[in-house]
Amino acid sequence: MINWELHFGNIGIIPGRSNLLIIDCDTQESALLFTEVATRIGLKLPTLEVKTRRGSHYYYCSFSSQLEKKQFNAPNKNIKIDLMAGNKCQVVAPYSMLKVKTENGEKIILDPKAENYELFIYKPSHVPEVLPEITEEQYKKLVEELERQLAKEKATQTLFTPQPQPPQPPQPKTETKTEERKLTDEEIAKIVEIVEPYFTEGRRQNLLLYLAGFLRKDLNISEESVLKLYEAIEPIDDPKDKERRLDAIQRTFAKELDVIAGWKELVKILGEETATELCNKISQALGIQKQKTRKKKKEDDDEELLSQLYHEIQNEKETATSPHEKGLVYVEINRKSKKYARCNYYDLVIEYGAIEQDEYTGKYRYIVHHKVFDCCIDKIYAVENSLTNEKKYEVHFISKNPEEPHKKLEGNIQEIWEEMKKTLYIFNSSVAQNVLTAVIAHYLKQGWYEKKKGRSPPGVLFHRR
Repeated sequence: MINWELHFGNIGIIPGRSNLLIIDCDTQESALLFTEVATRIGLKLPTLEVKTRRGSHYYYCSFSSQLEKKQFNAPNKNIKIDLMAGNKCQVVAPYSMLKVKTENGEKIILDPKAENYELFIYKPSHVPEVLPEITEEQYKKLVEELERQLAKEKATQTLFTPQPQPPQPPQPKTETKTEERKLTDEEIAKIVEIVEPYFTEGRRQNLLLYLAGFLRKDLNISEESVLKLYEAIEPIDDPKDKERRLDAIQRTFAKELDVIAGWKELVKILGEETATELCNKISQALGIQKQKTRKKKKEDDDEELLSQLYHEIQNEKETATSPHEKGLVYVEINRKSKKYARCNYYDLVIEYGAIEQDEYTGKYRYIVHHKVFDCCIDKIYAVENSLTNEKKYEVHFISKNPEEPHKKLEGNIQEIWEEMKKTLYIFNSSVAQNVLTAVIAHYLKQGWYEKKKGRSPPGVLFHRR
């Protein structure tokens, strides 16, 4: 530190000494590939992300300080990813500054003494409350996936080595390609209304990527229509992420159909029931036959688990007109892993856990993993603006916390989440956003809300004729 004060400059982080694993994505294509792989292997996103001159750094707490740096390059795909680990490499720390100039769209580093320059700052684009960890299993899967991508690139280069071939007679074309469907403005507006509640901060990139895959693979929607769809959603998105979103769509349409990940990856983000519901709503809006639910037996088994669980709850009322009457309300988060949120109106908390089977009795029970919110939802109002048709919600929360026993939050689901982060209610922030979104959506689906007319804009008068 004394040396730094004498010779003021940037700071380099040695990952091993800080027990960090830093994924250095040197291009936008690299960053997109990493986020796709991270989603597949269950690596938490978003994490601490720092914008670099050409790409991004993604930070994770490492399970070991003894790892070594690994490099993955696929030049033909403009991919360069380095796993920065151990004590033999270093990474420029956040908020470091460089003097640069722009040439051909690339920022070139200048001598620190240069006078004509632009100032580039390694500024974080996302800072989590707690830095997520990468497990040994996730690290191995990450390396395997990146090695597989690299092997595929090398195989492609080998396959396209020119070989002399004898002339072949022309073959009749047998391939038949169904004409892609182009969406009307009205259809796009319907889909935007369906997708908007799910398009929340922290999962927008992956949601758009796999939604584009579903639209292309399952519904045969054209690239032009999907790009127009994003343009309609764009006003609620962060402008700085527009380029990444458009690139994700274009990459999806550049792939072969059999390698496109659509519905299956949406399940990992939203849970099977929510993903199926979302895809069915889109299909119905376009007049397409409802998608069949995958793994029907699995769903029936899970319904049986919930049914058994509900019978064990005292004073359970199947015809309850409000969550208060139930006492305990279970909300599905991930059907595959049997993860559920529980709104506990006895203690006025929202919990997160899973349905597990007792190995001795064989009975199923709900196991609380941790508390998420120090509150429950008291009332929900669906607020409709008669002029703009804008849909907002007014959610009233109740709590046993004497410092904040009541709270009213207004807006769409994303805006309510942003306001919730300012309250005293959050116990566990890692799953809080997903839990809050799922709980509000569940209550709306159950009809546990009242309709309410929104306030008219200032200066607007209504006259009866």
